Amino acid sequence: MIERALPAMVYPFTDRKKNKLHAVTSSSEHPLNKSENVFKARRSMGSRFWTATKLFVTVFLIVVILYRVDLKGLWQHLAKASPLPLFLGFMLLCVRNVVQALRWQVILRSMKETEPLVSLTRLVFIGIFCSLFFPTAVGGDIVRGFLLYRRGARPSSAVTSVLVDRFLGVSAVALLALASLFFAHDITLSPSTHHAIILFPVVCVSVAVILFTSTNQSVFANSRFSFLGKFHSLRKVLSEQFHAGKKLFIMAFFLSVGLYFIAITAIYLLSRSLECSTPFSVFAILLPIVWLLSTLPISIGGHGVREGAFVYLFSEAGMNQEMALAVSLLWLLLIIGQGLIGGILFLFEHTK
Repeated sequence: MIERALPAMVYPFTDRKKNKLHAVTSSSEHPLNKSENVFKARRSMGSRFWTATKLFVTVFLIVVILYRVDLKGLWQHLAKASPLPLFLGFMLLCVRNVVQALRWQVILRSMKETEPLVSLTRLVFIGIFCSLFFPTAVGGDIVRGFLLYRRGARPSSAVTSVLVDRFLGVSAVALLALASLFFAHDITLSPSTHHAIILFPVVCVSVAVILFTSTNQSVFANSRFSFLGKFHSLRKVLSEQFHAGKKLFIMAFFLSVGLYFIAITAIYLLSRSLECSTPFSVFAILLPIVWLLSTLPISIGGHGVREGAFVYLFSEAGMNQEMALAVSLLWLLLIIGQGLIGGILFLFEHTK
């Protein structure tokens, strides 16, 4: 729906000049149009198949997790949850959203765009609401970028600011996860998890070098493939904006690290509401890995993957599985609570 309503926002780096075609080419009988329709149908079918696969993976992981734990013990942990730490954890996650909006504002300032912090905070909450049920984690990013465009931002700024915001967040999580390996001596991780945690920051740094370095003599500029040409246009814009506002980008990265420590504190408070004795240091070490694994695009909104990673890693650190699942479910409950706030804000946004 968003792509149909706003093609210029979703594809801000494409050529906007309308080609003058012969009347015959506009007919549905023309071979070019038939080929295009077939391609669109196949792409739509592939998208539906991938969404169905993600839904299956999500349900499968949740069923497996519930099967492996003692449901009676799980309920006993949840029943003794203290409301005050839950409330404080929820408020801290809301503060985290404000910090994320501040990071987004800093990124927009580097692009010569101005938007009030209150407005961006509303969009962050709306993005959380949309991410609850979108088949991909970036669904909420697409919505908030679209709404930012509707508020007057340039199409290129709306798209690139959301991309940079997501990239800085993932990069901060990847680096925190890598740093956690040096302190997790007493925690057993599988070799594949070790390799993934080491590889992902390398990928992030490589992508950053490609996106933000000088645009001269780019190998993508004269490519025969149109998508590489669009990528070069995006890369050129990002590189220019990075060099023009390098200090702002660095500030945005440190805000990313800060907001994740706020989130770690919030989730630690959830564990304290269940009278869990696991120290804060274990949460600081393992949660970046949980976040990193939950970014894998294999489930709906990271559900199932997040809970499974939490139970596996924290049980390896000495927390029993029922307690680990209880904490992760409370975390999910607070995410849903933030999403409900975003849903209410989205209704008001829609009526404007």
